[in-house]
Amino acid sequence: MAETVINTSHFRQIWAQGVFVEAKEKMFFKQAGLMGSGENAVVQELTDLSKDRGDRIHVHLQMKLKGSGVSGDNTLKGNEEQLIVYQDTVTNDQRRKGVVFPRRLEAKKTA
Repeated sequence: MAETVINTSHFRQIWAQGVFVEAKEKMFFKQAGLMGSGENAVVQELTDLSKDRGDRIHVHLQMKLKGSGVSGDNTLKGNEEQLIVYQDTVTNDQRRKGVVFPRRLEAKKTA
């Protein structure tokens, strides 16, 4: 009698949603206090879209001044420096794709 072998690649797998949260808590940056929503965090957590509706967060980065400045009571006028500010945009979106099965029964065989 022939033995039926089931291809294990078709077995349904479920990934727990809490895995990323737990992994995030164990990351070096999080444990060292370098990750957070504050302006002094090395890794910034952008949580603005969890509070308000929207699809984009605009992040501004102001560069440090390069000049040495003036000392004491020396004249400041004419020795000013222009600020350099960069902007990046993080867009919240989703990507979806549909699949057409040739027969209805085929869709029920796989997850």
